[in-house]
Amino acid sequence: MWEVAAARYGLTSWVLLLISMWGRISLCGNKIPCFASIQSGIGAVQSSTIMEITQEIYNEQVNFNKLEGITLRGGWDTSFTSNPSYTTISGSINITQGTITIQNIILK
Repeated sequence: MWEVAAARYGLTSWVLLLISMWGRISLCGNKIPCFASIQSGIGAVQSSTIMEITQEIYNEQVNFNKLEGITLRGGWDTSFTSNPSYTTISGSINITQGTITIQNIILK
């Protein structure tokens, strides 16, 4: 997925993670790594990361306590070819350390 991130965003030092509510690779356009929750994706972060998230409602409390910076990009279709919509997080995002950039995400 690093090559995809580099091509899509013109970056070479970021990692791309995919989040689909059901967490099945087939629902991530057969791309890996694919996680079932935003928090599980954050748990896998070891360097600066872009997380693309499907256009669903995620009922979770997102906690971030890492030195790395991440970008959450919501609203993606399940093939991760376009992001015409928004992702909803029904809960909260708690940041105790690090930086999160949020795009196309609604907090409820």
